[in-house]
Amino acid sequence: MKQMIDLCAELQLSIIASCYVSGTVIVITGAGIETIEIPRPMGIAISDERIAIASNNRIIEYLWRDDGPYKVNRYYTTGPINVHEMSYESNGELIFVNTKNDCLSVCGYRDDHAMAWRPPYQADHGRHHLNGIGMRDGKPRYVSAFSDGSQPIQSAGAGVVFDIEHNAVAARGIDKPHSPRWHGGKIWICESGSQSVGTIDDGKYSALQTLPGFTRGLDFAGDRIFAGTSINKKTGHGSCSIAAIDPSTGIIDVKGDLGELGMKEIFSICAVPGTIALADLPSRA
Repeated sequence: MKQMIDLCAELQLSIIASCYVSGTVIVITGAGIETIEIPRPMGIAISDERIAIASNNRIIEYLWRDDGPYKVNRYYTTGPINVHEMSYESNGELIFVNTKNDCLSVCGYRDDHAMAWRPPYQADHGRHHLNGIGMRDGKPRYVSAFSDGSQPIQSAGAGVVFDIEHNAVAARGIDKPHSPRWHGGKIWICESGSQSVGTIDDGKYSALQTLPGFTRGLDFAGDRIFAGTSINKKTGHGSCSIAAIDPSTGIIDVKGDLGELGMKEIFSICAVPGTIALADLPSRA
């Protein structure tokens, strides 16, 4: 992990990763590594003043400063709806993937949430397994799913990326997509089934780099792609790691092995300017 710590020091950023199997949120900075225990952490959303982390049956929102301390702003009680990725909109609302109810939802001011979007196609073979949300111009624009509803979600190559603005499919034929992101005029995504990271070009996925594990969790900072990998639950192959990749060449500059910390799976990754002292976060969840 030393090379990843050194890279964070060079780029003056922090990397936050949620590891839901172990119930751990990890932050890597130029000063080292810190962890906090939160039950089944999944999506992470960050704004200028707030950090939200999805936990078992609720979302914990903290107020933060880059020099600390942190305090809990509020808890959003969601119930067992299997919250996946989350993001703050430019208007300050927190939007998240409500996987159980097959939609995007927005957190309310009380312990409630309202549906913001639902896929345009009926899921003939069960739910779409929505999982990732990509923002563009401060609004949710792209959503990754294992199927558009016409095929079972377990089918290889059934995955899609939805374009919310046009209420249509932006890309098809992706094997278990996760973590859609808009960056540099392109849609980037993890194709977890092929253990790769790449872009959507003319409605089709094009791999940039193959990584040693189930790819999931993606962010951009300091002219690098930060991508997470997990040990494959079915085969036991692969590694739990974070790779720093040059987006122009696909070359892996640095790889940090979270297996050294006993981690097996990563869900979400956020790269944040400055240093976040995660140990200051209250761990009650």
